[in-house]
Amino acid sequence: MNKLIIWTLIGVLFSLVEMSFIRSLPGIFVFTPFVFALCVYVVQHQGVPAFIWWLPIHGLILDVYAVGHPSIHTVSYLLGAAIVSLSAKHVFSNRSYYGVLTCAMIGFLGILLSEAFFSFLKQFSHIQLEWVIFLQESVYRLVLLLAVITLFYPFAKRIRSVLSASALLPEIRKTY
Repeated sequence: MNKLIIWTLIGVLFSLVEMSFIRSLPGIFVFTPFVFALCVYVVQHQGVPAFIWWLPIHGLILDVYAVGHPSIHTVSYLLGAAIVSLSAKHVFSNRSYYGVLTCAMIGFLGILLSEAFFSFLKQFSHIQLEWVIFLQESVYRLVLLLAVITLFYPFAKRIRSVLSASALLPEIRKTY
């Protein structure tokens, strides 16, 4: 129970970091999906499936603060969480660099398609969306997602040892 509370608080903290610090960066860095990258990295590479709940919590926080194009982020991030969870468990279970990148791309494309669908539905309520801007931002977000995961990946052993030392992850099973 204590681990669940700690993981939830860490997830909320990272959501606040993304919404306050990363959204204040100049240029295209504003579109960095930091929480999504962390979530995919820990779920797919570190093997902590309970961490997938950060995505719907992050979507809920985005909905509360009305950040982004559609106002239904919780559903989009829940769909992305389901895609990441299934692909990490059944398709890309080898924890390789390319497995992490592909799992992230598939989950993020699910989020983007969901956001596009909700944005399309909003057009019927006379709220126009510039689709060129939406596509441009989506490409920036996807490229920055891949860049963040590429930056995390070399530190996999160090991140694992810090999380294990703080009792947030189980010890690595040693087989001889």
